[in-house]
Amino acid sequence: MLPSEESGPAEQECVVVITRDVPHQSVADFVREWESFHRAQPEVYERRVCFLLLQLCAGLEHLKAHGVTHRDLCMENLLLVQRPDPQQHSLPRLLISSFAKAKRRDADQLKRLNADDQFLKRDHARLAPEIVSAGQYRKFDEFQTGILIYELLHRRNPFEATPGKCDYRCDELPPIPAASIYSPGLQRLAHLLLEPDPGRRIHIQDARRILQVVSIFISYFQF
Repeated sequence: MLPSEESGPAEQECVVVITRDVPHQSVADFVREWESFHRAQPEVYERRVCFLLLQLCAGLEHLKAHGVTHRDLCMENLLLVQRPDPQQHSLPRLLISSFAKAKRRDADQLKRLNADDQFLKRDHARLAPEIVSAGQYRKFDEFQTGILIYELLHRRNPFEATPGKCDYRCDELPPIPAASIYSPGLQRLAHLLLEPDPGRRIHIQDARRILQVVSIFISYFQF
């Protein structure tokens, strides 16, 4: 992690992460490894996705309680820690990492994001419409969580082809194949999180409640 003596001043910045456990892979690794399993047993896989998303929503709720917006939610920045289980059947614990782009606001004041921020130039395909049009980051993490639902289900980011597009309707987004009983609920949740109007976009705590209801409801009827 430490820069070499030959590194110039611009190259000497490094990031150190202190965590209780050592992650064994990123969510991007998990999605790649489980692609064939998703095709073979979609219901089991998508149930695991629901519980991973529940952990993500709980983590984002904690950040929001402290006025923090992550702003860089992607599969590479979500890490998994394997729980101690000899048979490896338990769901890994999800960690949110890479806070270099995070913004903090006071409870009584919503800060504005600089439209010329270098971050905005880096990846327009992950930017919420209000960021592109007005430089505002309210419910920014909710929007990126909606993109993650597509990617966790082995679908492409729906905005890759038209990055920065603001004038769309949720029913125009690519459909998520109905591979399991969880698929319709996950697609509906993704659309609620990808609502272009931030005033109509649901909060992350609402997303967590929806995931809980979907998981409990389906488990009840399966039983």
